Amino acid sequence: MKVPLALIPALAILPLLIQGSQVPRKAADLSFRTTEGQIEKLSSYRGKVIALEFILTTCPHCQAAAKVMTQLQNELGPRGFQAIDIAVNQDADKLVADFKRDFQVGFPVGYTDALTALKFLDVPAQRLLFPQLVLIDRQGTVRYQSPVTGDELVKDSATLRDKIHAILTSRESPRSSGRQL
Repeated sequence: MKVPLALIPALAILPLLIQGSQVPRKAADLSFRTTEGQIEKLSSYRGKVIALEFILTTCPHCQAAAKVMTQLQNELGPRGFQAIDIAVNQDADKLVADFKRDFQVGFPVGYTDALTALKFLDVPAQRLLFPQLVLIDRQGTVRYQSPVTGDELVKDSATLRDKIHAILTSRESPRSSGRQL
């Protein structure tokens, strides 16, 4: 099949759009509201290994992922792990408290707008599949990010645990290695 020359530049960036942003990279600071209406900053968790999920409270995949993260939070929290869910759906401010209660979420859940999430994820405005997972090391470096097309990792607790464990036990400076976990 012959590809028109005009499409070649678009085809060259297609893998970047599907894959998402560059990893590793410094995590941008992110503000979000809690169920109590307080503003929290992601930077307040510096020094912990963070699993940040952007979710839709009505999404069955996000609900299942929250259960997996609660299990991992209970297991790995004492070792410096912190799970955080941030809802980006419309009316999230009214839905987050029920989501946290109904799915017995054992870690912070907040909300922000979708544009803030896209900016943090460093992806162009487009349709994302949820949840979107970002793993951040103790120094504030993004070590893993879901592709925009979604990721089965959020449902696979064993593989996710292994990725988080690798970051928890890493002694490596984030600038000394360009490898992705």
